[in-house]
Amino acid sequence: MFPPNPLANIDPEVLRQYLLPLAIDALQYLVRSLQDPLHPTQCGNALYSAVKRSGPLEDVKKAKEGPGLFNAVQRLWSTLYLFLVTPRTDEQLQEMIEKLSVCNCNHSSGLSAKFHADYNMIKERREWMATKGPHAIPAIDFEYSDSESIEGDYPTFFLLHVFGTLRKVLHPGQGPGHVSVTLIRKGQSKRWPNQLSDLMPFGPDQLVNSFLQWNRVLDFPCVLKIALPLFTTCGTLVRQSVAEHNVTRYMVFEPTKRYLDNNLAVLLEGAKDLRPWREMMWRICDFCSYITWVENHEDMAPDWFYHGREIEALQLASIFGYLLDFVSEEQTENPEVSFTQELSLKSCDLGRSILDRLCVQGPGHMDLVLHPTMIRLHDHRAERPITDEENRPGNIVALAMVRSRVRQRCAAAGCQQTLVHVGSDFKVCQGCSTVGYCGSECRVRDWKDEDYPHKHVCPLVAKILKNLGGWPNFKDKDETKDMNAETPEMETLRQLADVIEEMINAGSLPEDQLDFLRYWSSRLLRSWKPANTFVPAERAPGYDNYEEILEKITGRPGFSGQLPSNLKDKEPTQHTCHCHGHDGHDASAAA
Repeated sequence: MFPPNPLANIDPEVLRQYLLPLAIDALQYLVRSLQDPLHPTQCGNALYSAVKRSGPLEDVKKAKEGPGLFNAVQRLWSTLYLFLVTPRTDEQLQEMIEKLSVCNCNHSSGLSAKFHADYNMIKERREWMATKGPHAIPAIDFEYSDSESIEGDYPTFFLLHVFGTLRKVLHPGQGPGHVSVTLIRKGQSKRWPNQLSDLMPFGPDQLVNSFLQWNRVLDFPCVLKIALPLFTTCGTLVRQSVAEHNVTRYMVFEPTKRYLDNNLAVLLEGAKDLRPWREMMWRICDFCSYITWVENHEDMAPDWFYHGREIEALQLASIFGYLLDFVSEEQTENPEVSFTQELSLKSCDLGRSILDRLCVQGPGHMDLVLHPTMIRLHDHRAERPITDEENRPGNIVALAMVRSRVRQRCAAAGCQQTLVHVGSDFKVCQGCSTVGYCGSECRVRDWKDEDYPHKHVCPLVAKILKNLGGWPNFKDKDETKDMNAETPEMETLRQLADVIEEMINAGSLPEDQLDFLRYWSSRLLRSWKPANTFVPAERAPGYDNYEEILEKITGRPGFSGQLPSNLKDKEPTQHTCHCHGHDGHDASAAA
């Protein structure tokens, strides 16, 4: 979710005559000042003013403003990004921040004088507004920092605005304001970043290390907000570095829990005023987005990212479920209530995903007090029978086809390369328009495969696709949309299964051909499963004050009497999960 663009309702003529020329000056000033990422030549005060005034450039389109300005804007984005990811020691980073806090600039020069004067105007206005009370302070930094009132200096605001500007530039999704992950991976994007090397100029390890450094210096969610779209875009190339550097603990769990501990009392007292809740809501959204990223990819098992801290993830998800329920009760007339209820369910469902896996891995048992919705989701999934819909013969074929088309992994047996690894060298089969290959060697090898040669698979898949009417246009996911909305992939999966069933009933897909496709699909999907899971020698026990936090939330007057309609019981439930490992017994749970 992103706040509305503050420039959206400004008269275009005003934008052209005043804001855009000022933004162009800011562009020149920033590029010149940050030419050496290790040694900015201007103070953080003036740089804050400049990066704030560069906002209109985010909407510049090549066709409208001309290629010269468009290219200059690309250079600005690249300059800001290199400023963030250039390798530094912790000492160099701290020294640079200290220098940004001291103004030794030449105020007599044109652009320097302009942006120092602009900084003084912003500062005076903010100080004057502060005399009217904390609620009168304008949310001048909310769009970039996700907090309406930030304690800190203006050099800190400069850094927050750099992160915020790039966050919007790098946000994957649909529309002209978003990057295309697919085009970047192919190296064919017409705007910055043009290719993956633009995002990892010093390699994936340094990329992750840079953001961990900034996270230690800036205890704001802005660092994770830009890291998430980067991790999504870079995909397989960066996941191992994310796991090895324990990003889950240091960038997600520890900052989130620290903020929760420091602000819980304020949050519970201020539920009728959303201002204290804004940053908490953003942190919950980021937590859910990150855990979703960890839980929903194929090349590395989620266990590698947790380093034995799954219990902490379950506890945070449970706390967030209760906090969001509490906000929903206090804000019954607020239009954002439906979103908080959806987010509560999302948080509990992510906890359910972790709980499902823990109950399979065993052996042993764990006694946890968890949000009852999380428990019910887990019990429902573990105990429900397989329906006829889920047991249709064409389901596995449909799943293999959709994943081949969307995930863009090499279909040759034993190859783990993807579009992310090889870029534009990745080619999709022209016959079936479904499977792809990292190069000609794998394409030829799969065509003559000993068990499932593509020369036999291709016409069968093409026949199914023809009956479907061709592939839809799978665009990059727009994360600003309803998190519970059905994705195009899910819709196409159902449609494909329907088509295959119709072909079976009509006799156009004989049993021997169906069996051949099912065995091929099974091998393909099995070859894409993550490597062996990482099971630590000992799991972290969780947070010592977890049950105390739950008691503070649920023990407040009126909480248990104002429950969301989709939940039956809001009291913490003692949940014992008995795990039996892989010895053939079913995992069971009792609430």
